[in-house]
Amino acid sequence: MVVRAARYGLAQAVSTDAGKTWREEDTPFTKSFNVNTRFFLRKLASGNLLLVANDTPKGRANMTAMLSADDGRTWPWKLVLDERESVSYPDGTQAPDGSIYLIYDRGRYLFDAQEILMAKFTEADIKAGTSLGDTSRFKQQVSKLKDEGGGVRFSGETQEILAEWERIKAVGTKDAATRREESERAEPGRTKK
Repeated sequence: MVVRAARYGLAQAVSTDAGKTWREEDTPFTKSFNVNTRFFLRKLASGNLLLVANDTPKGRANMTAMLSADDGRTWPWKLVLDERESVSYPDGTQAPDGSIYLIYDRGRYLFDAQEILMAKFTEADIKAGTSLGDTSRFKQQVSKLKDEGGGVRFSGETQEILAEWERIKAVGTKDAATRREESERAEPGRTKK
């Protein structure tokens, strides 16, 4: 089992009894790739492992497909699917013909971004580090919140929403008497019940 961990990236646990007990490993899942962002991992029909994640020390840029033939010890083949900033949360599947379909988002909190994108590629593309065929596709827009009437409506709105959320959380931690006193001070003409 591999999970995103705050301490050092991709943490792993091992079970040798069909999941009844687990042992957390002291080392990360892979030493050649160790970023604390959402990732997608699956075994392909060929037996190779596919890892899709942000291939950057920090941040969410360079959405990259990586291939391992030795159960994740090394990742010798890489294909950058989207080099832009704010690309994250990949998920995907492999079709019966061997094509790999991946979906991810870009700019979830950025005005005029907020897209869901798709990529279609093959193991051969990853090994070559580039698209080899006419059927491979990258950065294909599936949807954009603004076009659907949703999402962030102006630059800076996300910061305003987060500031309001922090204010609400701070108020929520105060006891009821303190909140009542603050409310009465804010509305001095209000009668007490």
